[in-house]
Amino acid sequence: MAKVTGPLFSVDARGKIGDSLVFMGWRGLKTVRSYAIPANPNTEEQMRVRNNFTTAVNMWHMLSGYDQDAWRLFSTGQPYSGFNDFVGRVKKQLDMNEVWALLRNCEVSEITQNSAHIAIEADYNGTYILRYGTTQGSYPNSVTMTLQDTFDETGIFEAQLTGLSPDTTYYFTIMLEETPGVAGRTGVYTFSTANGSP
Repeated sequence: MAKVTGPLFSVDARGKIGDSLVFMGWRGLKTVRSYAIPANPNTEEQMRVRNNFTTAVNMWHMLSGYDQDAWRLFSTGQPYSGFNDFVGRVKKQLDMNEVWALLRNCEVSEITQNSAHIAIEADYNGTYILRYGTTQGSYPNSVTMTLQDTFDETGIFEAQLTGLSPDTTYYFTIMLEETPGVAGRTGVYTFSTANGSP
């Protein structure tokens, strides 16, 4: 039986009616779909898709708080969360039997009036491009990150940003250069340069 908190189809209904319709709400949207029982919920393909989803969620939990906040900022204004965006991208890549290059533990250090040092850990040894600017969503400047150090199966990539303006907020994102069979990117990070006043 569906739980109705107002006139059906107008306010909110949740649950199933018999074995025919299922009413639900998701992020403010009222939806209804037909009720179906899968003939075999444990086919090889279904198990693979579920395993990919689990892997994607586990990757999310490997991100630092700064990394997760970057994905939340990246999804601002969208009808989905940073978590959903990240997990969706990773799962899509894994569903195609391709690789997701996990970028995490981003750090911004040595911030001055006109420079900053940025480092990030990657589990795939590729070419990473850091794009940045003073407006979220617009990154007219870019620099190729260099491999600083390697350990186990991961590496630390770094970039030195120079020529920045004092007392200014910058936004940046890091992406793996287009590579067949591999994808990877971050959300949108932010930092502010030091004040230029004496």
